[in-house]
Formats: sequence, structure tokens, C-alpha cells
Amino acid sequence: MVSTGDIVAFRKTGDFESLIEVLGDENEKDWSLAAKTLVELGQLSVEPLIKSLENNDEDIRRIAIEALQKQDIRTIGAIITSLDDKYSLIRRRAVNILVNIGISSVEPLIIALANKDVDVNNYAKEALIKIGFPSVKPLITNLVHREDKVRGHSVEALGKIGDSIAVEHLVTMIADIKIQKIVFVALSDIGKPSVKSLIIMTKHNDEKIRGLSAKALGIIGDSRAVKQLIDLLTDKDDTVRSFSAEALGRIGDPKAVKSLIDHLSDRDEKVRIKSATALVQIGKPSIIPLLGVLSQIDETISKYAVEALGEIGKSAIDPLIESLKIDDDIIRMNASRALGKIGQPAVESLLLALEHDDLTIRRYAAQTLGMIGDPRAINPLIALLEKTDPVAQEYASAVLIKIGKPAIQPLIDAIADKDTYGRKYAAKALCEIGPPAIKSLIASFTDKKSYGRTEIVQILVDIGEPSLGPLLKAIKQNDLGLRRYSVMALGGIGVPGVVEPLIQALSFEDVYSRKNAVEALGRIRNPKAVEPLIKALGDKVILVQNVSVKALVSIGKPSVNPLIKALSNENEAIWKNAVETLIELGNLSIESLILALSETNHSKEELIIELITRLGAIQEIQ
Repeated sequence: MVSTGDIVAFRKTGDFESLIEVLGDENEKDWSLAAKTLVELGQLSVEPLIKSLENNDEDIRRIAIEALQKQDIRTIGAIITSLDDKYSLIRRRAVNILVNIGISSVEPLIIALANKDVDVNNYAKEALIKIGFPSVKPLITNLVHREDKVRGHSVEALGKIGDSIAVEHLVTMIADIKIQKIVFVALSDIGKPSVKSLIIMTKHNDEKIRGLSAKALGIIGDSRAVKQLIDLLTDKDDTVRSFSAEALGRIGDPKAVKSLIDHLSDRDEKVRIKSATALVQIGKPSIIPLLGVLSQIDETISKYAVEALGEIGKSAIDPLIESLKIDDDIIRMNASRALGKIGQPAVESLLLALEHDDLTIRRYAAQTLGMIGDPRAINPLIALLEKTDPVAQEYASAVLIKIGKPAIQPLIDAIADKDTYGRKYAAKALCEIGPPAIKSLIASFTDKKSYGRTEIVQILVDIGEPSLGPLLKAIKQNDLGLRRYSVMALGGIGVPGVVEPLIQALSFEDVYSRKNAVEALGRIRNPKAVEPLIKALGDKVILVQNVSVKALVSIGKPSVNPLIKALSNENEAIWKNAVETLIELGNLSIESLILALSETNHSKEELIIELITRLGAIQEIQ
């Protein structure tokens, strides 16, 4: 560690190397004094400071370059060498120093544009741009440099400086294929002073130059170019037309609207897209002309008009709602599509349109709300289900299906309301929504006040097997309504997997759950259910006994032998109902009864004879 006295001594003896070593000292006071001393020593310290730019210590290089800034212009070359320093902080400070030195740095920096190191090129260009006007003429002179990269850097710097003097010189470079795009970017950067020259170049024989001129004019955004850009929309080259449409959108002049609409049907898709985008950028002045083409039979034009109106957004909503009132289905359809693209902002206006006296307007409003899928539409659409107008009900139902999950509970509530006219359409919507509705549908079985639980059973049946798992869980719950209607729904689904759970349901305490299980087994007609159903013939409730008879009759021949066997059952209700069932089975029973009579020691021999006699008499009567 050095003292202030040491630094004073180094000064007196001209010990530059020791002073430069102090630049790397951790004590800021010491290295600041050393740097100040080197500056005061002036030209005598230049060579040691330049040499210190090669030091491995980043701090020494940084402080040395700051000290060199205080010296004369002969230090510029040394500072330029720091433009390729591996530390960005040093490179950045070198740029700032060269900028601060000003005009004296320009020529060395111009030379540095040709340096083999890319970083040196870029930082030299940055410094020239920051120096500004003093760099312009040397950069113009550099436009004839043999190296492409040097010409490119020079052009780019002239553009960023933005002096109008450069325009005429840059225009001479447009044929330079290697840097052509950079030239047009530079003219764009210069801005309004370039406009006249660019307008002239839109008439060039080379389509690439016409296109790049149009693009540059769009970036500048000067309305003086509008007429020429409109003319370019008819250019034979697709890219030129595309750049022209894009430029007109950037400028945003309403005078371009008509021509842009004409090019919504351009042969080139990119031109069509750019024209539609331009109309969106122009905004409100485009709306009425765009509405005028919604009736076009040409789907290409109407498609892009719809896209544009949808992108214009809020300001197009009211005119589009008015278009729904026009007695033309093509206009209404396209207006609906545009409103659908606008989305959420259009919902309030569409909800009001749902209340319109005109059925067609209500229909298109409902259709559009379906495209948007906003939950705010649910209640008005449910209300529309209650209208006596089947077309409106169909549309409302279709929209609610599209909205999906958020509409489930309101639709279930609509079915549960006995006073609603739209229960059929609500049921249809829930059926179409399908599996996402199952959980809520089953949960509604617990509502004792619900009027529409049988309709909900049918919805679950129509949804089919996806309902099976949740229903099987539901019948294990203690809730009466949940069990009763889940059993009914399982019977309606009727796949083999429900037979065993339905047999178990025959032992439920609730009589209607048992009744529903019996009826379900009768519809399924699986022979596995015969023995449990014969047992149900002896149920303590006559209602269950009666439906068990019908279920066994429905199953048919597989019921006969177990029923004959049941004639010997000690339970009077079982054997008496078995008799009744066998009679109902008719011809299917006789052969088995005769066979049973041939068996020895049959305890119900007399009863069997009586049954055969009765069935024979019935046959004779028939």
C-alpha cells in the first residue's frame, strides 16, 4: 500500500511505471491521486498510459483510458484499440471518450470501420453516430469503400445521424445489391427529408426497389406518399402490392380505404392479409365501407372484411348490431361472425339484441353469443328457451351447448322448474354437453323440491356409459332421492355391468328404490336376475310384488323352471305370485310344467295340474 508522499515522490522522479501500478490499488483515494498526477504530467505520461492499456488488470486499463482522455488527440489511436477490449465496460468508456473528444476522433474512427474485429467496427460506428454532424461528410466519402461491410456501416451511421445532406448520396447507393436493404432502412431513419426521393423510386423499373421504397415510406408515415402507394396497389409484383398495403396501414389515411377494400380479393393471400390489417390500422373510417362488402357473394372479400371488422373492435359493434337488422342473411351471417371475433366487448349489445321483437335478430344474436361463449349470456338464453318459438329455442339450446360447463347448473334448474316451457331444450343441451354435466345431474337427485328428476334420469341414460361410474357410487349413498333415481338411471343404461348393483338394490329399505331396481332388471332381461326377482315376489309391499311379476314375464323362458321350483316355497306371497307369473308366461310354461308333473313326490302336484288345466283352457279360448 502506498502513501500520498510516495505518489508525490513518483511524480518528482518521473516514475511512471510506479504511478501506473498505483492505478490498480484497492484504495480509491490512492489510485485517484495517481491518475490525477498522470494527467498533470501531460504528454510525458502518454506512452506509459498507452502501454498500460495492455495490462491484465481491468481496473488499470479502465483508469488509464480515462486518464488518456485528458491528453491531446495523439492518444485517440490508443483509445480506439480499446474498442476490442474483452471487458464491455472498457469498450463502452472508450466510445464515450472518443465521442467527448469529438471531431478529432472522426477520421480514426472512419478507419476503424474497416478493422478486422467486428466489435471494433460496431463500437466505432456507435461513436461516429454519437459524434453526429461532424461525421456526416467523412461517412459520405466512405460510401465508395471497396469493402461491403464498411459501406454498410457507413450507410447505417448516416441513417442514424439523420442529416438530410445524406439523402441524395444514399439514393445513389440503391443499386448496390449487397447493402440495398440497409440503404432503405437508412432513408427510413432519416425520415421526411427522404420522402420525395422515395416517391420517385416507387416508379423504378426494378420491382425490388419499388417494394423497398414503399416499405420505407410506410415506416416514415408521411401522407404525401398516399397517392403513389395507392397506385402501387395495382403493381404487377405481389411483394410490391403487399408492401404498399402495409405502408398505407402505417400511414392511416382514410383516402386509402376504398382501394384497400378492393384488394381484399387480391390474387395473393399476403396482399389480402396486409390490406385487411391496413384497414384495421386506419380504424373507424374503414367501418362503413367494410360493412358495405358484407353482402358480397365472393367469400374471399367477406372473409377478410369480417376479419378486419373483428380486429377494429369496439367502434364497430353498434354498426354491426344494426347490420343484424338488415333483411339479408349473408349480411347478418357476416356481421354475426365479426361480432363473434370482437368477443367480450360485444356481449352487452348482443344481450340487448336477444330481446328484440324480430325472431331472426334474436337468432343471430344467440348464435354470436355462442361464438363468444360468455357466461353472461346464460340467463338470457335460458329465458329464450322459455319462449314458445321453437327456432329461437333451438338456437338458444345450441349456444348453451357451446358455452358448456358454466351453463350446466342453470340448465338443470330450468328442468327442475315445472312452469318452464323450455325443459325439452334444456334437456337436449345437457345431453349434448355430456360427461361434464354428469356430476351436477346426479347431485340434483338430492333436491326433494325438484320437478324434473325423471327428465334428468333420461339425460343420464342418453349420455350413456360415461354416467355409469358416478351412478354406481351414487346408489351406495344414504340419500333417498340419490339412490332412487340413480337406480332408475342405471336401469335405463342397461349394460351388463349394472345387473349386480341393481340386484343389490332389491334389498334397499326405500320401496321406490326397490321398485325401480325391479323394473330396471325387467328391461335388461338378464337371466342372472331371475332368482333375486323370484325372491322379490315375496316383498312386503304389493307394488314391488306386482312389478316383479312383470319383470319375470319380461325375462321370459329363463324364468319358467325357477318359478315352477318356487311353487314349493313356504312364503305364500312367493308361490302365489309365481303361479300368477307362470300364467302370464302362457305357452312358455306348459312344457316345463308337464315335465315337472312327471317328477315323483312333487309337493305341488295338484297346483301344477291346475295350472296346466288353466293354461290349456286359455289356449282353447285363444
